[in-house]
Amino acid sequence: MTLFTPEDSSPLFALIVAGTAAAIWLERRYRWGARLSAPVIGLLIAMLLSNTGVMPAEAPAYDFVGDWLVPLAIPLLLLRANIVEIARRTGRLLVAFHIASAGTIAGAVVAFALLKDHIPEAAKAAGIMTASYIGGMVNFIAVSESTQAHGSMTSALIVADNVVMAGLFLVLFWMAGSPFCRRRFAVQYADAAPGTPAPEPERTRVDVLDLAVSLAVAFGIAAAAMLLKRGLASALPPVAGEGWGLAMLKTLATNKFVLLTSVSIAVATAFPRQLAKLKSAELVGAYLLFLFLFTVGLPANLRSLFLPGDDGGLVYYLFALCTIMAAANLIFVVVFAKLFRLSLEDIVLASNASVGGPPTAAAMAMSKGWSRLVLPALLAGLYGYIIGTPLGLLITSLLSP
Repeated sequence: MTLFTPEDSSPLFALIVAGTAAAIWLERRYRWGARLSAPVIGLLIAMLLSNTGVMPAEAPAYDFVGDWLVPLAIPLLLLRANIVEIARRTGRLLVAFHIASAGTIAGAVVAFALLKDHIPEAAKAAGIMTASYIGGMVNFIAVSESTQAHGSMTSALIVADNVVMAGLFLVLFWMAGSPFCRRRFAVQYADAAPGTPAPEPERTRVDVLDLAVSLAVAFGIAAAAMLLKRGLASALPPVAGEGWGLAMLKTLATNKFVLLTSVSIAVATAFPRQLAKLKSAELVGAYLLFLFLFTVGLPANLRSLFLPGDDGGLVYYLFALCTIMAAANLIFVVVFAKLFRLSLEDIVLASNASVGGPPTAAAMAMSKGWSRLVLPALLAGLYGYIIGTPLGLLITSLLSP
């Protein structure tokens, strides 16, 4: 019995929005909040509310967030994903990014082989984390929604993902300034000390016209993707006895998140100058994802997550899965650095961009004083948004029984 029933959509929406706002405020207000990050704080607030009987574990309001707001968030976040610009400006860093992504995939296969007997929906977990450690949280959400992974597993996976990701970032920052690493790899910047810290960006002033155009473009992309999905589903029906490869191509071709990503890229590439003027798109897209991440925490049963029981302490095995994949990501790019003449900056930024996405990679480049690498790091992360979802779905399909 809960304070609010699944049919109480209005108060449930109010709690989702208020909980998300509280998570963002705590991240900005306190040092410990910044370390945890708003998504993890929101997840913990949601688990607290559902496990204390305030909010139900499932409700139509939560489905609305996943079914309608997430497909809108993806094009908003991809309006700068100009594939031509990404290919032109990233150079050797993009080579390093591909190697790091290959490491993520290899790590997913190894982790699945070692942990499949301990993790329910292990193939889905490996696929979700493949997408996440190639493209970041946008792809994590897209693949978890596409595969309909259980909410309990997804909640535990987000916790494990964030802790492991934070640990990897500590290693990357250590490597960037380590005399040991700088002696063994080529460097682009002779001085390991950070340059003058970049000033914090001014808060974006949300202009009504800018917001209106951003939403119009995003809704148009979402509508085009859904119409394309309907047309392709009719044109490419499943056929009994067809080969796995053809079946997988049809699955990818008709997946709404793959289509949302593809149409978004096409629009961003066709109209780069016009879309670059939109300042509120990423802000709104990030907020919508925060709302979704809050709802992800609501089905989580804290006892089943952290205490041995029917699932054997799921979160511990997911920590192991994320650790194996993150380690493989970094090991691959370090091992192949000499062969592809990669610099230390390429190594750490490629691993950062694949695991954390564009913001963390750009922030690292700025904090270390690598001014020439800020834009390439950002573009490499955007490229991860593009390829993360189809690769995550491919790994899920390959590893599924």
